[in-house]
Amino acid sequence: VAKESKIASCSSLHSPIYHLPRLAGPQSGYRLATTRNFQTPSKTAKNKRFLMILSDIDILEHITAGSIRIEPPLVREHLGGMSLDLRLGREFRTFRGSFRPCIEIGPSGKPLGFPMSDDLMEVREIADDNPFYLHPNELALGITLEFISLPKDIVGFIDGRSSLARVGLMVNITAHTIEPGWEGNITLEFANLGRVPLALYPGARICALRFEQLSSPAKQSYNVKQGAKYFRQNAPHASRISQE
Repeated sequence: VAKESKIASCSSLHSPIYHLPRLAGPQSGYRLATTRNFQTPSKTAKNKRFLMILSDIDILEHITAGSIRIEPPLVREHLGGMSLDLRLGREFRTFRGSFRPCIEIGPSGKPLGFPMSDDLMEVREIADDNPFYLHPNELALGITLEFISLPKDIVGFIDGRSSLARVGLMVNITAHTIEPGWEGNITLEFANLGRVPLALYPGARICALRFEQLSSPAKQSYNVKQGAKYFRQNAPHASRISQE
């Protein structure tokens, strides 16, 4: 009796979804059971894969199988435990001096007097042994040396390197997601938050790319997405926000 009263007092302190039924037969005692009804997962849910960040082993397996393509070929020293370092290409875009009062950003279909256009920026190509100077409080677009291709069930994320952040360099200010089905070199948005210019050399390890497995292949992957503005880019294109 004392045992049953003790159980009753304990159950009153907690959620009523649990009770302790007595086991019949020689195995007398108590076991924890639940009265909450859980729905059996559907066949679709059972076939779903867990979302996970790929390890170096998984990255290599995908590259070997050809589901992730990288050109030029992977440099093994650039592969970390869960990411792949990408190198800086030779082309950059910077804003020209302009008398425009602003760049207007509006909803799709709205006529704008001062939309973004390519003529607001100029392309600069740097020789392999020369640097590109990014001055304090300056924005510039760069490009990765590597061409990347992703399947429909893997998404990529660009991360800046800690060592570069410590000298004031921001890499990919906001656009760090590489959508499933992506093909092309990756445009990087640079900003110098430091107080001295930064000399960026082509071929330097500039960012890290990590990969995450989706629960299922994307139906609207980037390679079939209507209005994919940067598919198969091989240069740092200016913003095409006015095309939306």
